[in-house]
Amino acid sequence: MTAFVVAVFFLATLIRSAFGFGEALIAVPLLALVLPVKIAAPVAVLLSITIAAIVVAQDWRDVHLHGAVRLVMWTLPGIPLGFRPWALGFGILPTAYGLRPIAHSPRPTRA
Repeated sequence: MTAFVVAVFFLATLIRSAFGFGEALIAVPLLALVLPVKIAAPVAVLLSITIAAIVVAQDWRDVHLHGAVRLVMWTLPGIPLGFRPWALGFGILPTAYGLRPIAHSPRPTRA
């Protein structure tokens, strides 16, 4: 089991290194084969944060601080503006879509 988990970490990190994202897409489903999902998901997040910290520690001189600050400053006001409609939309819309077939299904007739 330990060798499998290490292999998953290696594969997930390789994917992230090659494409810049997708680490959790690889790690969580594969780790869920041998670990409970309640453990696999946080482990994948911890792996992602650790790899990101290592990359920043190695390449901190190449970070364009002015550009990063501008990105964060424009992102912060958008979080509360975008979160509320997103949370409502992803709660209401799937429920309505799921109830639609029930509302339009033929009613059983009494014999």
